[in-house]
Amino acid sequence: EQVRASDIMSKSVASVQPEDTMEHAYNLMQRIQRKGVPVTDADGALMGTLKFRDVVKAAQTGKAQQLVKAWMRRQVPTVSPNMPFDELRRFLIERSIGCVPVVDDERGRLLGLITRA
Repeated sequence: EQVRASDIMSKSVASVQPEDTMEHAYNLMQRIQRKGVPVTDADGALMGTLKFRDVVKAAQTGKAQQLVKAWMRRQVPTVSPNMPFDELRRFLIERSIGCVPVVDDERGRLLGLITRA
């Protein structure tokens, strides 16, 4: 049986919400040592991603109290939990990305993250 995205994703994923402050996002990313986090709504649906360099920039320019929604990236490549491993590997390499959210096909709910080793 073929390995699928859902078999290798991290299921416990720290995320922020659009109404959180950039300061909150900065503190979270520092604590979990990540270069980016998913942005989800109250129901867990993926809204976008936030990069660490953006939270640092917000802090350095006196904008730490701005909301995540002003800084998040809305165009995010995602994969299905059923995507086969070979296809997933190609997907990551072709896009030169190190991390991709796994989302529920119907509702767009964040299920996990796959990080390239």
